Amino acid sequence: MTVLSEAGLVEPVKEPTSSRPQTMYRLTRTGRQRFAEYITVLEQVVADAQVDVKAKSRGKDISSGWSPA
Repeated sequence: MTVLSEAGLVEPVKEPTSSRPQTMYRLTRTGRQRFAEYITVLEQVVADAQVDVKAKSRGKDISSGWSPA
């Protein structure tokens, strides 16, 4: 979390609780943007993998109910 905080992607939020202080982290605006970019890349990786699996499976008997995802 220190690395993410130093990079400006998260910020600590310290809240007192009944027994001891609790530290939580939330994404900064930059952190949200970078996370959204990361999700976009992951979605493309999944889409590419599905196309690859479909191309390789043409002509092969795949049992019903099987899904590459």
